[in-house]
Amino acid sequence: MGKGRYSATPVISNRYYASWKLPVRSKGYVERDFTKGIATVQYVIKAGDRADHLAAKFWGDESYWWVLCLTNNISYPFSSGGFTVGRVLTVAVNVKDVLDQMFQ
Repeated sequence: MGKGRYSATPVISNRYYASWKLPVRSKGYVERDFTKGIATVQYVIKAGDRADHLAAKFWGDESYWWVLCLTNNISYPFSSGGFTVGRVLTVAVNVKDVLDQMFQ
């Protein structure tokens, strides 16, 4: 059986570690604004949009899909509350700016 598109866990620049295991809201969970103070754009989700496709569109690399989810507090991109048509996403102009905030 092959890996799903969201199952990769790459090491990025020997500093960042990506995982498909995104945080869920549980006791002690605190949302952080990973886009505070950095350049962003707004994007309205259209039918057929997927996190990996949007990461490739905005940052040139589909493996950053998890950054898009975390910056928009989407704990599971397949759920009905995640990528719904009409939802407005906040997308960093430069993904490295977000990563620097996440892993400082």
